[in-house]
Amino acid sequence: MNLQSMEQLPGLILGGLLLLLVVVLGFPMIRNRRQVNATRHWRMTTGQVLFSTSSVGATSSGRAVVYPHVVYTYEVNGRLYQSERLYPAGGVGGSPAMTTVARYPAGKQVTVYYNPDDPTEAVLERRAPANFWLLFSILLIVLSLGSALVLMYG
Repeated sequence: MNLQSMEQLPGLILGGLLLLLVVVLGFPMIRNRRQVNATRHWRMTTGQVLFSTSSVGATSSGRAVVYPHVVYTYEVNGRLYQSERLYPAGGVGGSPAMTTVARYPAGKQVTVYYNPDDPTEAVLERRAPANFWLLFSILLIVLSLGSALVLMYG
């Protein structure tokens, strides 16, 4: 390896690591997006919020975060179901949690989207949480940086 190659190695390694990060984070995001798209074909019914509160959980790094906890019932073909799932793909924590709790007070009539093949699967929101698009945008920036570094130093 010559001197010029050695000088380019850190940039190439950093670019490769950034691209690896995109792959590691990208696959779960693709899975989540597919779950969101699947709910477009789910049927609607009316449900009722039983209770709505916030709870404190911990992130993988141990940091405390507030999550919404909304429990609702709904009926499909004369059978009563209960669920806590808000979104098709993951939850939302932090400051949006309090907004979510306020949006679904106990006793409120809500639209429930359920899977006609498995009515136990239901959500109140058919969209991805707001943080999905923030993470997606960050992922695109990291992809661009990683690709640029690999092209520049590779």
